Amino acid sequence: MESLEQQRNEIINRSLCDIRFIEGEIAYINACIPFIEMAFNIALYDWQKDYLRGECELIKGGRANGKTFAYCVKLALSEGDPIRRVLLNQYADMYPGSYYTNIWFPRYFLETRQILKNAGLPVRDIAHNGKLL
Repeated sequence: MESLEQQRNEIINRSLCDIRFIEGEIAYINACIPFIEMAFNIALYDWQKDYLRGECELIKGGRANGKTFAYCVKLALSEGDPIRRVLLNQYADMYPGSYYTNIWFPRYFLETRQILKNAGLPVRDIAHNGKLL
């Protein structure tokens, strides 16, 4: 028997998928934003909301300003084939071949994705050892 939280998450997931299908990507992201903010207990910057909606590119320069967070959320909410776990480093947003790319980014992305999934948001599948996560 499903818990109330599992039932709530399934309803959220189904409703958001319906919005994406019927009303389009921007309406879908707008509907997701409150759930993202609640899941992480943050308020997204306006530029992050615009980026998630595809209305701007990531801002340039600076560290610890939310670029990688916004990028990971967008990647996690994207549609497409499952991402292979061993290839997550190829999705990193900067520093090819570094500790950031090979170790830190995959862990951060998986953690971000799991929080979104736990909040009931539909996330992209991850393929690992023949299973979907």
